[in-house]
Amino acid sequence: MPDREGPPPQEPEGAPPQAAAETARALLARAGDLDDRDRPEDALEVFGEVVERFGDAIEPETRRAVAVAVFQRAGILSRIDREHEAIAACDEMAERFGDSADSTVRELVAKALLHKGVVLGEMLEDADAAVAAYGVAAGRLAGTREPALRRLLSQTLTNQLVTLQRLDRPAETMVVCDQMVEQFGDAREPELRDAVAWALLTKAESLGRLDLPEDPEEIEWVDNALVDTLNVRPRIGHPGEVIAVYDDLVARFAGAAEPRLRARLATALTSKAVVLDRDLDRPVEAIAVDDLVVELVGDDPEPRLRKRVAMALVHKAIALYQLDRPADELAVCDEVAVRLGDVDDPRLAEEVAQALLQRAVALRRLDRLDEALAVCDQLVQRWGESEDTAVQLVVAKALMEKGARLQELGRRAEAIAACTEVVRRFGETDDPALLNQADMADSEVAILEHGD
Repeated sequence: MPDREGPPPQEPEGAPPQAAAETARALLARAGDLDDRDRPEDALEVFGEVVERFGDAIEPETRRAVAVAVFQRAGILSRIDREHEAIAACDEMAERFGDSADSTVRELVAKALLHKGVVLGEMLEDADAAVAAYGVAAGRLAGTREPALRRLLSQTLTNQLVTLQRLDRPAETMVVCDQMVEQFGDAREPELRDAVAWALLTKAESLGRLDLPEDPEEIEWVDNALVDTLNVRPRIGHPGEVIAVYDDLVARFAGAAEPRLRARLATALTSKAVVLDRDLDRPVEAIAVDDLVVELVGDDPEPRLRKRVAMALVHKAIALYQLDRPADELAVCDEVAVRLGDVDDPRLAEEVAQALLQRAVALRRLDRLDEALAVCDQLVQRWGESEDTAVQLVVAKALMEKGARLQELGRRAEAIAACTEVVRRFGETDDPALLNQADMADSEVAILEHGD
């Protein structure tokens, strides 16, 4: 039962409206105290008493107290796993107060509708219903200029986008991305500017997945990592439109000072470079974009930006490989070593290792085989014990590269040893890419052992 250490607050008969508001606030305080003392059922009863006694009030302060009570009931009900009752409380908020002119009450209504979407999507795992709930909430808030409501609209659209991505509905995702940009494209608040940048990145990603063939045999695959690998992805749909979205983001935020926006900018540029190279076969333009990444954020110490710089330089080296410019390729790999070679940050390990492997490839193409072999050994020695799958894949490729170069030098026994090491390390892995490297190494060992 609710705490009854004293009688419940009562307003005198015929008391003015202010007395009702004071009584309602006292009950709210009592309910909040009960909830803080881990007595949610008792708190629910007192919040319900507020609604029952003052639900028909027209005085603003009292109506505000009723709105708080309904909203708090929704939160407690969801917390104690009474999700359907929580949803009903959220709906009650909209029905009772949806046309309120009180800014505090409007904010509570918006929070309740957002909470309804969260309960549906995360607690009841009904993603379709959550998308619809977020849509209703966003529709109510569209066009608002009140700062608190704009932040709630941004969060609502963000939740709707995340849910649509989870449902793999790229066309609908793009529509919501456009709504985010329409609502906040001129915003000055850092959190809203970041929401716009994120929405543009999400739109570009969704465009890339739009209209892909359903039959895997009809998909056109492109290399998605280092040259001479089997890491592939589907060729994206609408690459020209994807580029246009990235350009829109760059035009909006090229001069941004906020760290998160600079990270979004770098992500857009590195992604654009890959699309230009892999999907549109325009490596020269891709290299120019990689250079722009280094120019804009190359000296920034922020870890996310350092990673993007490393990604841009590695991609540039790959593009130079495609253009048959091994000396320039080697110079770029050396730049990665200068910038990041001694950095002991696991978040950068994949890019630094890839640059080192690409350096071995460039040395091989410049007929500097002994140096190429030394680089492969250096790579395996530094990252051979890494538990990161992406880094392990680079280690496997380095051993394969070493085996191929030893075979080229006529050192068959050493070549067999290098390929056997790949099988030993990765022959029982569950990762498809690593297992493929092990299978190729095993086949190569068989050829070498039975060759002339």
